[in-house]
Amino acid sequence: MGKGCCACKAVSTGVFKANGVRFYRFPVDVKKREAWVRAVSDAKGTKLWSLKSHHSLCSLHFISGEHSADPRHPDFAPTIFFKDAKEVLRRGKERKNRANAREKKKVCNDLGSFIYCNISKDNNN
Repeated sequence: MGKGCCACKAVSTGVFKANGVRFYRFPVDVKKREAWVRAVSDAKGTKLWSLKSHHSLCSLHFISGEHSADPRHPDFAPTIFFKDAKEVLRRGKERKNRANAREKKKVCNDLGSFIYCNISKDNNN
């Protein structure tokens, strides 16, 4: 059985593994660990949540996808929380696909509208 995220129930298998989601154990450094625990407690809406030795957080909770050792960096503690990790992955894929389509359209338009039309027709078949 894979690791699991204590905040969103993501697991290190299946769709999460395929999308490069990484899992981090809570830090040993007291200041950083307290910041992580406070962030998870606030996200869960309870002060009763307590850290267990097996708890970990996934990379989906960090802006850059990984934590930072710098206390001034926004990824020093997790800041992104949501209810459904699979929904976050789906939306991320959709954003990436739209960005790729815009980039492809830009490159094709730079080459000329005739080429763009031909590439678009080929992709629709």
